[in-house]
Amino acid sequence: MLLPEDLYKIVEEEEKQALTAEDTQKWAAWQLRWTETILDFVKDHFQASDGAVVMQRGEITRIPTITPMLTESGCVFLDAGGRCKIWAYAPAGCSHFDVHQTQEEADRRSLQILGACQMAFKTGDHYARAWQWLRDLGNVPPSVQERRGKLQAVLKQLETGDAQEV
Repeated sequence: MLLPEDLYKIVEEEEKQALTAEDTQKWAAWQLRWTETILDFVKDHFQASDGAVVMQRGEITRIPTITPMLTESGCVFLDAGGRCKIWAYAPAGCSHFDVHQTQEEADRRSLQILGACQMAFKTGDHYARAWQWLRDLGNVPPSVQERRGKLQAVLKQLETGDAQEV
């Protein structure tokens, strides 16, 4: 989960060093320009997912999340060679998990991340507002059922050796 605020902070720190405290008009103009830029970036690269299914107090519920947009070839941030173009600022789902950790460690990390997402919705902070904005724009991933169906089709192709396009 890479938040708009994270990107804003990176550029904000770089730009602040170049501006003086007295230069408020220039700062305000830059801030407005950057806000428009970050909103375009978020709109073009992220989506509002229904999120993880979890059990809380005996009830099944979902915790909404913001995820990188998916393309036909995978994550929008992968280059032609399959390498992440934003590795230094990778979303939590990429930067905090790998195939070498135990299931227990993955579960622990997942609960921490989902807890932060859930708190954002309880307090109505920027993450929750960004999720709702993306949702209102229609930036949502295909349903889990649709993605599962595509995966099953690919697995069947691999099983049968059929090289047709899915």
